[in-house]
Amino acid sequence: MSLWEVLTFPLSFSHYLRTFFITYVCLWILNRTFERKQYAFGVLGILFIYISHPFIRYAIEEVWFVNWLGLGNYFKGTTFSYYLTDNLFSCLMPVLISFVFKAVEDFFKNEKAKAMLREEKLITELQFLKSQVNPHFFFNTLNNIYSLVYQKSDEAPGAVLKLAEMMRYMLYESNVEKVDLVKELKYLDSYIDLQKLRYPGETFVNFETHGHINGQQIAPMLLIPLVENAFKHGDIQDHQHPLAISLQISGNNMQFDVENSKTDKNKDEAGGIGMVNVERRLNLIYPDRHSLQVRDETDRYSCELKLIL
Repeated sequence: MSLWEVLTFPLSFSHYLRTFFITYVCLWILNRTFERKQYAFGVLGILFIYISHPFIRYAIEEVWFVNWLGLGNYFKGTTFSYYLTDNLFSCLMPVLISFVFKAVEDFFKNEKAKAMLREEKLITELQFLKSQVNPHFFFNTLNNIYSLVYQKSDEAPGAVLKLAEMMRYMLYESNVEKVDLVKELKYLDSYIDLQKLRYPGETFVNFETHGHINGQQIAPMLLIPLVENAFKHGDIQDHQHPLAISLQISGNNMQFDVENSKTDKNKDEAGGIGMVNVERRLNLIYPDRHSLQVRDETDRYSCELKLIL
């Protein structure tokens, strides 16, 4: 007999159909009862299918097939005990398969649920970290604007405009997973310009970019705390040691360096969460794709951030 003839032979077809039907019904019973924690009903349902199988098979193969097709699966003289034992054993496999399918299905459901919980936790934590960043920058910059207005400086209108652009970026453009690196650097430029207005006289800040920046993306508000930290603890009126900010792009690799001389006169008495925030966001957004090195010397402070964008 060919393979097709074997597969379509009535007794073979009956076997495949029964195996599929028993597996499906048992799996349906398990899903309906176990998810509702009705374990007793589930076990009773499986036992009913298991015990009724020999009688259903007898009605199909030993009565209907014999009368209509002249085919029987068992020879004459087969005892009832042998028939019952053989059928209970043959039914055991699809029942066990249904339990295996149930275990595999539950495993993937649990893994999916865990992944969704991890993702929700990650999103919630990132939103919390960003909520810490935005007010931090907002109030520091607002204090700078207040100083200019109090001094009746001609630079106040321009500073207000820059602040408005910064707030627009923080409120409407940075509420995404990634932003264009060009926009992040424009925000840095505005921040640096506003910080310079705090100081009477000349300031010394070197901000350089190298490499192909267009088309690159980065997590929003990630670089600002490094620059803010330099302004908060550095001296940008030291012409011999200017605040140096450098960003280099090579392929998908980015290196961001900030170096400043140290002074206590700009220190924020309330402290800050900037660097801790940056490290936590890096671990969440760029796991195994970043390095952050901080060198805190007697008179110099520097940060080197490397990212795979």
